[in-house]
Amino acid sequence: YTSQGMPSQNVNLYAKWAPNDVTLTLNDRDIIESKVYKVDSKLNLPTLQRSGYSFHGWYQDKEGTKKFESTTMPTKNTTLYAKWTANTNTPYKVNHYFEKVNGGYDVESISYEGTTDTLVNAPAISKVGFTFDGTNNSNVISGNVSGDGSFILKMYYQRNIHTLTWKLNNGEEDVVSDVRFGSTITAPTPTRIGYTFTGWDSNVATTMPDEDITY
Repeated sequence: YTSQGMPSQNVNLYAKWAPNDVTLTLNDRDIIESKVYKVDSKLNLPTLQRSGYSFHGWYQDKEGTKKFESTTMPTKNTTLYAKWTANTNTPYKVNHYFEKVNGGYDVESISYEGTTDTLVNAPAISKVGFTFDGTNNSNVISGNVSGDGSFILKMYYQRNIHTLTWKLNNGEEDVVSDVRFGSTITAPTPTRIGYTFTGWDSNVATTMPDEDITY
């Protein structure tokens, strides 16, 4: 309406409004993304994905107590915060490395579940003939569970070493040696003047048991 004076008849005038530009800022763990919208324009907020976490939506406070429910842009600049909770069933593994008789390791892997990004400790397991080697620099006995399920704890075990004694009974000293558990046992054949060796007075094991042994 542009007239400078009152017209000669009744006139109805209607206000006309144009929506302002306002800024919407999305804050996901201090990763900031801002975009300008018209007031009351339709919003389509993103649903985020993060390994090991569940997304619960966008909130108007960092503490995640006041959820943003509107589907249109507010009348003022607005910052929203992504809310996450750590999953409690994130997989991880503990690999147990058992020393072989002749070098290297056999691996036994056990699967567990834990809360993403929380500290877990590797439980030692008991196995005949082996002792956990706390001096091995390759041990990884604790750490935080990674969200992608790739986290692996590592525990190394030494083969136990025991004393193997052969009593020759022929005037010579006993034959004594330290032998690893599971090693092959080869019995000596002693000699004695005037006698024929007919064997040992007990059955000789084929491999070293998890104890000292005397024949």
